[in-house]
Amino acid sequence: MGGVLKASSPNSFVVDENSVVKFEPEGSGKTGGMRIVSEMCVESYEKVERANPSRADLEAMAGEYTSDEAEVTLKVAVEQNGLVIHQRPDRTIPLTPTYRDGFSCSLGSVRFIRDSGGRVTELSIGESRMWDLRLPRVQPANR
Repeated sequence: MGGVLKASSPNSFVVDENSVVKFEPEGSGKTGGMRIVSEMCVESYEKVERANPSRADLEAMAGEYTSDEAEVTLKVAVEQNGLVIHQRPDRTIPLTPTYRDGFSCSLGSVRFIRDSGGRVTELSIGESRMWDLRLPRVQPANR
């Protein structure tokens, strides 16, 4: 989908004859967001606050994550007040915060998943051909 947005109401915009973008206001228990409605599907996006994780937040995510399915082990570390992924043999991938526990990088989107106690237990990677590849945390970072 692409094109120019043409207002059709205060919160709706027509992109082309088959697609409409609707912005949903905050309030009444809603966080606000956006929906893209086309003849093929409806995509919903929730509004989130921009992330500004502290060093302690980042350190809670550091550690080793592995997937037997993908045959990969990733080491997440805090370097120069940011998170990076170290991938064998010598690739370093910087992570850019996007929302709480969410980051973007050259791999796609990275999300750290917490258990009911708030501890980081998994890393999830998603991109156009792969959604939600889960890598369980096998080892926290050495302190």
